[in-house]
Amino acid sequence: MEGVEPYDYKFVKWMIKEKKLAAIPITAFCGAESTKQFEKYIRLCFIKNDSTLDAAEAILKGWNKDSSV
Repeated sequence: MEGVEPYDYKFVKWMIKEKKLAAIPITAFCGAESTKQFEKYIRLCFIKNDSTLDAAEAILKGWNKDSSV
């Protein structure tokens, strides 16, 4: 698996670039032996100002309506 970027890393990079929403790839916390098991998950942190959470909520709610996906 070395040299191959896990799916969660690719997804988080895409989400930051395209949706302006950041997350943490779970495989950042895993060893190589468990990467495949956890690469379909991301971690969102919620210790933020209310305005930041409101902006994230708007992004997530509008995700299905966005035609650029």
